[in-house]
Amino acid sequence: MKIIPVLNEDQVVSLRASDAISYLESDFALSCRLALYLVQWTFHNCKEKEKYYRTNPMNLLGARLLQKSLEKSAIDTFSEIDELITKIGLERGDIVGMKELKNHRHFHSHTYLGEFKDKNVKKFVEEGLQHKDDMGLRVWQVRATVLQLMIKNKIPTDNILRLNASEAMIMTVVDILNSASHNSDAANFDMMRTMFQMFSAALMGVYAKSFQDEFVKLYSEGPLIA
Repeated sequence: MKIIPVLNEDQVVSLRASDAISYLESDFALSCRLALYLVQWTFHNCKEKEKYYRTNPMNLLGARLLQKSLEKSAIDTFSEIDELITKIGLERGDIVGMKELKNHRHFHSHTYLGEFKDKNVKKFVEEGLQHKDDMGLRVWQVRATVLQLMIKNKIPTDNILRLNASEAMIMTVVDILNSASHNSDAANFDMMRTMFQMFSAALMGVYAKSFQDEFVKLYSEGPLIA
């Protein structure tokens, strides 16, 4: 098993920069993921869809933009950390979730490509993992590994890992659900904010456990934070 590396001065500078960039990208990606999850959950758990909805909310522009924003932030997260690992002497396999995020990056950057030459990406697509594998989880795992490197190297950071949505994101979900329903006031802000808080806590627990399970397979020290 591996030991979490101690970095030299130049590598620490690179890690600090990646910490800031990956925080911004992952924060937005996870916010979009949570919003999409709530839109899908609300629609699919409605027992009388035809009565309440005129269309699947995922067909609407707002939902499509959320999905594309998630993909873009996931791609940018991968690109930033891919550069970082070269600078600090690691490999993609040393960053939890990085190999899967690479596959997502290739697919979503070439959505209409008929066939992928990379055998891992090809297998990924053949198994339908571009849809089944949780891109938000992979972003979480990559970002969490960066934080483990920061903590091991005693580098302070205020860029916490979270899965929470801004009030603007909550309003986006309200607008999407209302636009898809027969009643333009079907979803309200206060109800949706409560839903966001509940789902955020639940999903954070699932993501955190998945990260820890994968991290302890790589590093003998185990996660440095819960």
